[in-house]
Amino acid sequence: MATERCVVSGDPPTGPHPADGDVAVVVLDHRLSIAEATGPDLEPPFPRDIREQLEAVVGDGVRRTVAWTGAAGQRYAGEVLPLPGGAGCVLVVRDASAAQERERRRRQLAASLTEIVAVLRPDGVCTWVSSSIERVLGWTAADLVGERIDRFVHPQDAARIVGLPAALRSGGEHEVTVRLRARDGEYRWVEGSLRATLVPAAGELVEVVCVGRDVTQRRLAEEMLRAREADLRELAENTADFVSRLSPDAIYRYASPSVHRLLGWQPSDLVGRSAYEFIHPDDADAVRRAHSDVFEDEVLPTVSCRLRASDGTYRWMQSTAVAVRTDEGLLREIQVASRDVTEQMALQQRLQHLADHDPLTNLANRRRFERVLEGQVGRAQRYGEVAVLLLVDLDGFKQVNDRFGHLAGDRVLQAAADAIRSRLRSSDEAARLGGDEFAVMLMHAGAEVAARVKLDLVRAIEGAARRVDSVRTPISASIGVALIDTHTVDRDAALRDADADLYRQKTERSPA
Repeated sequence: MATERCVVSGDPPTGPHPADGDVAVVVLDHRLSIAEATGPDLEPPFPRDIREQLEAVVGDGVRRTVAWTGAAGQRYAGEVLPLPGGAGCVLVVRDASAAQERERRRRQLAASLTEIVAVLRPDGVCTWVSSSIERVLGWTAADLVGERIDRFVHPQDAARIVGLPAALRSGGEHEVTVRLRARDGEYRWVEGSLRATLVPAAGELVEVVCVGRDVTQRRLAEEMLRAREADLRELAENTADFVSRLSPDAIYRYASPSVHRLLGWQPSDLVGRSAYEFIHPDDADAVRRAHSDVFEDEVLPTVSCRLRASDGTYRWMQSTAVAVRTDEGLLREIQVASRDVTEQMALQQRLQHLADHDPLTNLANRRRFERVLEGQVGRAQRYGEVAVLLLVDLDGFKQVNDRFGHLAGDRVLQAAADAIRSRLRSSDEAARLGGDEFAVMLMHAGAEVAARVKLDLVRAIEGAARRVDSVRTPISASIGVALIDTHTVDRDAALRDADADLYRQKTERSPA
């Protein structure tokens, strides 16, 4: 329509044009002449009852809602806002026909949603709510329409919605999570987004559309997790054990304060770093095997490994790990409790050493050497790994015991053991089998190496025996050799072959 324009005193309210083409903002002066208009044209003249409403707003300054049908049957609805000092009024008009169609579509869409959809007035009164409210809270739409929404908000959450009207006037979408009272008196957690509809020219709130979803189960799970983590933290901070939480790829997420007492590190020194940075290289493979098992098992077997302390030394730690998984069964983190067992491991190693070694010479004893020999025979048969077995016998040792006593004999045995040990590589193994009989395993060696070592050992043993105080009887050594290769049947066969070679040498050295 063509609109009559006139000038009024003062600046009328101005603002951006409305986004919707069915909204008009009309500024009227005190004579109800149109001074400014945005949006679609209106059909003049205004009906008599509407003019009376407009005159009343100008006269008493009280805002009113209006609705009428135009000459062409178009339905209009809106609000009349007074201008200061009775200068006129602002008419905010909506095309009610279009609005009704949108409302119909909105209701149809909302009925198919699982989320709660609600429309609120600026004062928080609910004007419409989707039927899904009954599934979530037990209320019907009729129970909520006309009620202030804050009546249903948990008292402890009221502060979360106090500032929302002011925030909504600034535009945009706002998130809020509150507990809403259900029909049975219980509260349900609802997470929602709120978007306001504003009067384009004046920035006034018209309505607020809320879309919410029930997140009660998620919040309960989060609270249970927080409580569990708090219990774990309290336990961790009051226990002598080192408690830690690791990501699936073994990155420290948490380390208890006890790590400072046990290893000298501050918890912050570990967080964000890989556990493998602190594990002794010799123990890393065993830990990795256990680590791979955690992806399938809930509780891992106890693992012992050495962890590096802040001073560079290593402490033995015995650890038990538990897998923490998501609802989908994926590994979320690994919780580990570790206890310092350095003293126990040292004692265990000492006991193991005593069980495997000859107390007089500190060489391996027969039991340990037979295990080593059996393992070498197996490797030779499977992989062709060649080695040499030497059996050493001290000639003249019986005369030492008879003439100078057992203490002198013990010193000769110790000297012989030291001589043998000094001529071997770290990969070789030496043992005292009993009495004056010794054994040597030369790893990764053949006949040529065996011949050279055999000669060297004979000279070393004879020289060492001569240097023993108070012993005037000459001591020599006979050495039998057996090659261990793919043709070696078993451990006993190797010992028999070496013993037979030793006997032949003794026979050849004996006077005819």
